[in-house]
Amino acid sequence: MKPVIGIDVSKGEREGYMLLERNKPFEKAFRFLHTHEDMTRLINKLQAVEDLVGVKPAVVWNQQDTTTWGW
Repeated sequence: MKPVIGIDVSKGEREGYMLLERNKPFEKAFRFLHTHEDMTRLINKLQAVEDLVGVKPAVVWNQQDTTTWGW
């Protein structure tokens, strides 16, 4: 299974979680804002997962009833 990053954008601040594979979290869920510092942290987390497993993770943006895949 390809690693997955899930991001819930329906709240005031964003919440994310990362799975290396089914039922195997990379870290605990994390929260971030749309600031340069927090977006840099998010990019670093994406890169850390890619470095660990050797493939880019899929990113799932979830906004209420809408789900978008990307990265």
